[in-house]
Amino acid sequence: MTARHQTVVDQIHLLRTIEPMPIIVGVNSVALAIIAGRYADGVNVRLSSPKAATYLAAAVDAAAGKLFETSGWASVHDQASQDKAHELQLDRLILSRLESLTETAELDR
Repeated sequence: MTARHQTVVDQIHLLRTIEPMPIIVGVNSVALAIIAGRYADGVNVRLSSPKAATYLAAAVDAAAGKLFETSGWASVHDQASQDKAHELQLDRLILSRLESLTETAELDR
């Protein structure tokens, strides 16, 4: 996992040399959230994750006061996750109309 995380850091550095643009990292672990906070311009989390608030807090803490965007994504059908976005005071909420493969398979039955 360490090598994978180093690849993320390397890619962020590479992108910064090519063209100035905001870099947002989608995370699903505290370690990756810390990387996002240290090296990127923002973080995105899956709001249905029970650890979403932990990931956000780790990223914001690692950003150490620099300009940093927080965002989360949720299904348009997942009101609890949308409510969590407001509770966490995210900068941006991304809503997805796509259903998971599991939900789609259940609808087909």
